[in-house]
Amino acid sequence: MFLGVWGLLGRISDSVRGIMALNLTGSDGGGGEGVPGSVDLLGRYEINTGEPLPAYDTTPGVAYSAINHPDPESQIFALICDPKLPPRGDMVAEMGAIDNPSLMRPLDWGVVDWPPEGRRCPVIIYQRPGGSRVMPSLRDTITPMSEEDVTRKVIMPMVRVIEDLKAAGLVHRAIRPDNLFWDDAEQNRIVLGDGLCTPPGAAQPVAYETIQCGMAMPSGRGPGTDANDVYALGVTILALLTGQSPCQGMSDDQVIREKLAHGSYVALVGNQRISLTMLEVLRGLFCDDPKDLWGIDDLNYWSSGRRQNPTQATTPRKVPRAFNFAGEDYATLRELSYAFSTNWSQAAETIRDGSLDLWLRRVIGDEELIDAVNDAVAPMVGIEVSDDYLVSRVCVALDPNTPLRYRDFRATVGGLGTALCVALMEGDDGAAYGRIIREGLIDFWFSRQRVPVESERLFAADHENFRINMERPGLGLGTERVAYDLNPNMPCLSPIFSDDFVVDASDLPAAYERLAARGGEGIKNLVDAQVAAFFSSRYSGQLT
Repeated sequence: MFLGVWGLLGRISDSVRGIMALNLTGSDGGGGEGVPGSVDLLGRYEINTGEPLPAYDTTPGVAYSAINHPDPESQIFALICDPKLPPRGDMVAEMGAIDNPSLMRPLDWGVVDWPPEGRRCPVIIYQRPGGSRVMPSLRDTITPMSEEDVTRKVIMPMVRVIEDLKAAGLVHRAIRPDNLFWDDAEQNRIVLGDGLCTPPGAAQPVAYETIQCGMAMPSGRGPGTDANDVYALGVTILALLTGQSPCQGMSDDQVIREKLAHGSYVALVGNQRISLTMLEVLRGLFCDDPKDLWGIDDLNYWSSGRRQNPTQATTPRKVPRAFNFAGEDYATLRELSYAFSTNWSQAAETIRDGSLDLWLRRVIGDEELIDAVNDAVAPMVGIEVSDDYLVSRVCVALDPNTPLRYRDFRATVGGLGTALCVALMEGDDGAAYGRIIREGLIDFWFSRQRVPVESERLFAADHENFRINMERPGLGLGTERVAYDLNPNMPCLSPIFSDDFVVDASDLPAAYERLAARGGEGIKNLVDAQVAAFFSSRYSGQLT
């Protein structure tokens, strides 16, 4: 005989209440006693809480010395991750299976009781590189690398890494100079560091992100494709050739506006003195037109010594007469779309007063674009045509490559899930995501795409199920259920487990045991809406 989900949760709740009533103390769930100043992970690794290794820190992870008990001679370290920015734990095994000496190998991951934070935190175990960072930080200046060294030590091995990741269905999303390590004392070999500590792209500076992903909030950039890694590799090449990270001293907004106005190549390279040979590479990697953008095959072709017809540095096509908005002239549609998204209230006024429509008809004269803007402002059945509705949809009509925006909520389609996850973890109610769904912004965005990427197509296939689960009333449904469905690494956000990190339904019994051991002070309801949504999403077995 099978019980319902809520029957099982109720049974767990009753048993834990009994434990709490007896005020029993029990297992801390941490996986072993260890020794003073150490924490055990999975019975295999011992993490030294008193020996930080700042040389291997990565935003926002903090590195500590660790020992691998089955292989005590191996050189490893533990990367303690931010529990409010869930790591990509589901990819640790897949990335760890890649046999490439230029990729820092993740060995394992789990959750430990972490004394410095007074709570449970996720941790990833990595092989330790043999040397220091290639660039200590992106604020530092280093001696520029020669073209030969950049080609032999960076481009060729990183191309192999990106190829191997692509073959495994993975994208790194954290290629940058301060995440490259020397792997030998002679500084002949380079290894690429962590790419799993945060949601994809969340730790990348805007300069290292494509225009579309750079405009999204860090948590909402999405997994992307190998094209994102290739673009980041291009910026890394430029930084190593010049000895400094590009766009130093510029705000994120300034970097985005420079890329929109002048194109990635001009914005990033500027007046730097680069040889014609390397300019050929950078023009190909910084091309903002997908059809001309270099990929792995092009880099392989170039690095083997064969030269291609040089790609011309492209700049965004300007309109005959700029549109004046909020006192500034905008000569491209992408710039205008971005300006609307940063001045929401005035953008709504501009759309409503007809000045945008008049300019589009008199200056642009693109009937497809005019129809798209008309579709954007057309009311949907049962939906109020609010200022937010108008601006969010018109931004997409003007720039189909824009992220989805709803005031401060900005995410690519592939990054909507992680953006929602982090928003909920930071105490947001997820209302912006709900309105994006209800007001048809996702459907409208897809209607403007010619060739969506794989992660976007996958989201589209499940979009209707997400919408249904969000709008259906009942315990275990709603926005929280959608967030768990979209994020396999998202921990249960119930305040019951505020100091815990529960990522799988099978972790719930041990989590309740830990709660009971602490006494559960102030806990009135052991199965709240978050627990119900989490369990409904994560439990896939039979309930007996």
